[in-house]
Amino acid sequence: NARYVMDKIGHLCDYILFDSAWVGYEQFIPMMKDCSPLLLDLKPEDAGVIVTQSVHKQQAGFSQTSQIHKKDHHIKGQARYCNHKRFNNAFMMHASTSPFYALFSALDVNAKIHDGEAGLRLWRDAVKTGIEARKEILKSCELIRPFIPDQVDGQPWGSYDTDLIATNKKFFMFEPDASWHKFEGYGEGQYFVDPCKLLLTTAGIAEDGSYADFGIPATLLANFLRENGIIPEKCDLNSILFLLTPAEDMGKIRHLVAQINRFEKFIRDDAPLNIVLPRVYEAN
Repeated sequence: NARYVMDKIGHLCDYILFDSAWVGYEQFIPMMKDCSPLLLDLKPEDAGVIVTQSVHKQQAGFSQTSQIHKKDHHIKGQARYCNHKRFNNAFMMHASTSPFYALFSALDVNAKIHDGEAGLRLWRDAVKTGIEARKEILKSCELIRPFIPDQVDGQPWGSYDTDLIATNKKFFMFEPDASWHKFEGYGEGQYFVDPCKLLLTTAGIAEDGSYADFGIPATLLANFLRENGIIPEKCDLNSILFLLTPAEDMGKIRHLVAQINRFEKFIRDDAPLNIVLPRVYEAN
């Protein structure tokens, strides 16, 4: 919550740097608006705001494309105000004298893509696509499951209308003492699952954190998907992450779900490694 951070430490700072590396789209998704420092209504006694974003992760940018936002009109005229010339010179001092101009072009393209109401439409559709992806996996997969609450207000998560889920944070919220995640040490309303981070879990760890008798290391699924032209962002022992962008559509989602179903069938059939992961098999 950006407002909470500002209220907590803003009076101690000239500026606060928010590192929004893995997001940058929160101001385009209504349920995430409280996370956006750029949407804050700032007063003269508040600190200035600097926001860094890794555009290349989920927005429109080549690898390493990133940008810095500065929001400080509310402190203009104060001694702590850093004007454009000073800020830009400090930035240029740490930048290359031989920049890759395609990165700057990508920033212009990204800004134009999100201009006006377009950004809201793009990310609204991306959120809905992510919701439909989770519903498809809930319906057709048994060993691989989306990391979301099993139920919301006594009803299955997937039974709710997609438009409703897309506009209400409660469908992604971590509730203290809930059984579906077992995370501890946080308060009510403190955390929620990013709707544009498609996190799936594999069989092997029970809801109470104990190991089950049977499990599937997520790296097996990750390598299987790579064998079939799908590149996940990363995986852990029993979780695998996909980054959703406005470029995703239901055709891609159905292909992903079909491959996960195919992987589950291989697991149930106890298929040999040379069939499931031929390149890994050949390399070893």
